[in-house]
Amino acid sequence: MELRRIRYFVAIAEEENMHRAAEKLHIAQPAMTRQMNILEQEIGVKLFERLPRGLRLSSAGKAFLNDAQALLNMAKLARDRAYAVGTGRVGKLRIGFHEVVHRYAEFCNFLAEFSNRHPQIEFQLTAMSSKLQVEALSMGRLDCAFIYVWEKVPRSISTIALRGDEYGIVLPENHRLASRTSIDLREMSEERFIWIDRTQFSIQSHRLMSACDSAGFVPNIVYEGLSSEAAVRSLVSSGLGCALLPLSIGEQSARGVRVVPCEQPLLSVELHLAWLTESRSPLIEPTVEIAQRIASEGRASVAHQVVR
Repeated sequence: MELRRIRYFVAIAEEENMHRAAEKLHIAQPAMTRQMNILEQEIGVKLFERLPRGLRLSSAGKAFLNDAQALLNMAKLARDRAYAVGTGRVGKLRIGFHEVVHRYAEFCNFLAEFSNRHPQIEFQLTAMSSKLQVEALSMGRLDCAFIYVWEKVPRSISTIALRGDEYGIVLPENHRLASRTSIDLREMSEERFIWIDRTQFSIQSHRLMSACDSAGFVPNIVYEGLSSEAAVRSLVSSGLGCALLPLSIGEQSARGVRVVPCEQPLLSVELHLAWLTESRSPLIEPTVEIAQRIASEGRASVAHQVVR
């Protein structure tokens, strides 16, 4: 049963006249008559009673009309929904993010702006390490990801740098050096340090250890294997040791700890938005557009601070 025949039937039922219905749909009357004959043969009953002047629905036709109109409405809804999804007007954006990016204004601003511009798009947010995000992008399980770039990403993935971050020293708030504006790492040689999981965050840990070595400093690690920055910070606030973490944690309320820059830059890392270069999702274009604007505003702000 073809939708066009159902559409013809509904037009005839509304007009109660084959000629007027044919004019309304801009088709030849003989063709419409032929299609109605085929429809009645498919159903096995007469849908219309032929009158000297016009037509009227048979009892079977009246029963069929409601369902026919519902079918046409469902077909229109299906078409509209497919078009909306295909053009990125509705749908779901699968976002991966490192557990700590919620503290960055760039991440929060992206979510807010995208949501305001595309209110029909739902977010599917998944927290995972940067390494796992890159793997998920490559396998098509994520549309975009907010990652720390510790090493060169695969050539199949594109990125935009949103902001940089420097590593500093995280101290208990009552530590003897907590009031300092900067600290020479060598002053920390006798301190106890808390370290991340060297297996889960192998590249990050290796680069951080190499940076310490270049600074002539060997951290005295007493606790390690922690899988989250929040866990590290919690142990520091409990007075169990110090840690090396990004300075940006000081941009939020970090209870029980102080974050102090190193006198000599220790290690820097960049937060990037990443996506599969050959992605066919219609949501990637607006995602990249918003990220580019946020990144540009960040660079302009830094340049203004330097010039000033």
